[in-house]
Amino acid sequence: MRRKFTFLIAAIMLLMANANIALGQTTYEKVTSEPADWSGEYLLVYEDAGDAYSWNGLDATNGYSQYAISDGKITATDAVTITIAPMTGGYSIKVNGSANDGKYISGTKNSNKLNFGTTEVLNTLTYSESEVLITSNTSVMRFNNASNQMRFRYFKSTSYTGQQPVQLYKKVEGGGGGTIETVSTPSITPNGGTFFNTQEVTITCATDGATIYDTLDGTEPTDAGSVYSEPLTITSTTTVMAKAYKEGFTGSDVASATFTKIEKSTIAEAKALATNEYALVEGVVTFIDGRNIYIQDETAGIDLFLNSNTVPSELMIGDKVSAYGKKAVYTGLIELSGIN
Repeated sequence: MRRKFTFLIAAIMLLMANANIALGQTTYEKVTSEPADWSGEYLLVYEDAGDAYSWNGLDATNGYSQYAISDGKITATDAVTITIAPMTGGYSIKVNGSANDGKYISGTKNSNKLNFGTTEVLNTLTYSESEVLITSNTSVMRFNNASNQMRFRYFKSTSYTGQQPVQLYKKVEGGGGGTIETVSTPSITPNGGTFFNTQEVTITCATDGATIYDTLDGTEPTDAGSVYSEPLTITSTTTVMAKAYKEGFTGSDVASATFTKIEKSTIAEAKALATNEYALVEGVVTFIDGRNIYIQDETAGIDLFLNSNTVPSELMIGDKVSAYGKKAVYTGLIELSGIN
């Protein structure tokens, strides 16, 4: 019995080898035309004689991992990738892996730089003459193939001899060589914060064809719940949660963002606050003195000290205004300061 079992294991291993099953590996396919939507997960690549120099997520010389290209595809294990997601005017690009995992990349106008940050920065992408043009602040992503450089960066000019075009290889969904792919975690924009009246919230997912489900009551979304289809309008303090699903994939991690509505106080309540606490008040303008705007409601009056160059030119006595500021006391006078 033991001999038969050993033979069976050997046969299975041989079958896997002949079938070229590569557990844990992921396949990426070259972008060869302009897509309607660039959203997705990619390798950022410089090609040279059938080899792929794939960016390793760092701003450094020799900043790449090298892979073979076969039939327009790259098969890689634990590669550093970028996630391209839509934002107003274009796309953001986020690093997956390396010391810069989770950071967004961008360029600087008139400079050869590669910036990393925690907030989305606009990039535009176009496919032109067999290359992908990734532009940020007028600088363009290129690969410097000089022997003492070999690095990816945004460059202020594309005419330098050492700068070479880059390509994108998109992750083949379900092409994980025996692994089950996981849907990308949805992005909630903005990612929480405070608001006064209403707040519009959008949710996106970088995985093509994924369906997003959301909840507004603090419970985890499921694929039996509410499908996100259009921007949400929040009118009260709310925690938005989102999870994405796609057939044949593991559901995404849950994204969560809390939006806190600032409730209006009477002027008397605002004046009773401790110094440096914030309040939202509403009242009628009774006097204007430069950046000092005096308002009154049915409970009391208060001075609004506006930030420089923020006083509306059309503001008049008798207008009703709302303002959010920090309580302060200046020469014995209670005011709300830091107001735009």
